[in-house]
Amino acid sequence: MQLAGTALAAFLLFFVSQTNAQTTDSGVIIRVNIDGVSSDYYQGVCGYAGVAWGGAVTDAFCAPGKKVNDVNNSPIVCDSIADGLLNGNIAVVDRGVCALSDKALNAQKAGAVGILIIQAATNPADDCVATTAGAGPEAPSVTIPVFVVCRNIGNQITTALTAGKTVEICFVKPDIDITTYFFPVSHVQTPVTQIAKDTFGFSATLSNPGTEARTNIEVTAKVLKSDGTELYSTSVTIPELAPGVVDSFIEIPGLYAPELPLGAYQILYTTKSDAIGGVTPVQDRGLGNFYVTQNLFANDNGATNGYRPGTISGDWAVGAVYTMQAGALEKYEVKQVEFAFATNATDYPVSDVTATLYFFKINDDVLTDYSNFDDTELISGSFEWLGLATYEAPDNITSYTLQKVDMNDLVSGNVGIKVDAGSRYMVAALYSAPTNLTFSAFNQNVDLPGVSTAVFNETWFLGGFGAGIESVMRMYISLVVKTDEKPLPQSVMQIMPNPVRDNLNLALQFDQPTDATITIADINGRVVTFEDRQGLTNETLRYPLQVAAGTYLARIATKEGTLTKQFVVVK
Repeated sequence: MQLAGTALAAFLLFFVSQTNAQTTDSGVIIRVNIDGVSSDYYQGVCGYAGVAWGGAVTDAFCAPGKKVNDVNNSPIVCDSIADGLLNGNIAVVDRGVCALSDKALNAQKAGAVGILIIQAATNPADDCVATTAGAGPEAPSVTIPVFVVCRNIGNQITTALTAGKTVEICFVKPDIDITTYFFPVSHVQTPVTQIAKDTFGFSATLSNPGTEARTNIEVTAKVLKSDGTELYSTSVTIPELAPGVVDSFIEIPGLYAPELPLGAYQILYTTKSDAIGGVTPVQDRGLGNFYVTQNLFANDNGATNGYRPGTISGDWAVGAVYTMQAGALEKYEVKQVEFAFATNATDYPVSDVTATLYFFKINDDVLTDYSNFDDTELISGSFEWLGLATYEAPDNITSYTLQKVDMNDLVSGNVGIKVDAGSRYMVAALYSAPTNLTFSAFNQNVDLPGVSTAVFNETWFLGGFGAGIESVMRMYISLVVKTDEKPLPQSVMQIMPNPVRDNLNLALQFDQPTDATITIADINGRVVTFEDRQGLTNETLRYPLQVAAGTYLARIATKEGTLTKQFVVVK
């Protein structure tokens, strides 16, 4: 098997940007001091994104923050700034209109020693997002550090400066750097029917950039609700990390086996270590989001950039791998897949893009480390080819717009492909001439365990374009059938009340203790809530429902069969 790490030099990056849920970062902490009150911000959620050009922060330094306009009195600073206006300051400017490198170079020429670019706000949810867009041709000339900060940071700084407060901005390096942390979830976005059987483990890599050993380093990993409520915590203490150590891998003991409802969650890694000479060390933090969805499998949290191979000899393809959880009593199918892409205007319009979409099952005899995977052909001998769809971009499409495509069963030609519990699948997009210069969309950086993104360019590269770069290739699952092929007795489940307003009650009756899967879904088979229960006999289960008015399904599945009943939700 040939892994991507052996061929990364052959790949071309379309434009440099970062995800809004970083797992591999620059190791810089942005510290904002307002009238002596300090706040620290990290790369990732509700923090900043670092560009891959501009000056590196090798030593911690501080400078006054200054918000300026250009010669046309614009805070966007796409034009020049008066000479000397930013001497010794860190510029604070708004995002928009021109390339980030234009803004950075204008600030640098005016004397700035660094620049913070405030993320544009297109909707309220963007307050905690920081992403980077394409750099212009001026990027190699930028020598000052450049960071894009979330709206929440930008608003804090702008409000303080407007009020005449003293604002000092520091670029600080942690004494112990979490260079990479690993997502314990198999997928960034996982259907509620699948996350219930996922098991989380935790690990990270640490670096000591200093000249002295650090002792008693406590590394903690936590799973949080989106509001910060702690669901699980585990930690490990490392006696010593020698100076100059880079990317030392650590595994944090403890497993978390969640049953999580729909919603957004976070994984938080932190460090703590002994002081040296009475000086409290600067600690590091890593924070990433993951999501429990209704029916979406995704290894990404939205497109942040595009990639294509540096040398394209013909067709090339990108795929994402998903694993159905083992032991499920229900049956699911994939009806739709979703992907995104972009083009250079000098190549051809994005509306010209065509693609062929494939759905493969990875053979059960392929080892978990994929060491026996056949990488020689697009339709690999390690695949069972199950589905196919063709795609032509609409005339009004823009780059990175998500596109949903119905997936057809290869044998029947019908929409929908059955998937098996515990099996691995790949959804892939093939770009062929004349639009094989298309950049497929990716999300950077989420370091998922195992094989998650793959690229085909004459052969399959199961490491994709490198660690922490996940393809925007998704699939949606739903219940295979909404009727009962092997029905259980009607007396097994009664719905109370029907119609339902807020809470659904299911009265269950079994002659002996029975393991069952209970599923609440909409009329199209999209799961609303899901639960595995063991040893059910005679009891009533209650499910609060926060759904729109309409017709829904209550379904119970056992080894003996299924029973599905409809109910109506009224508001």
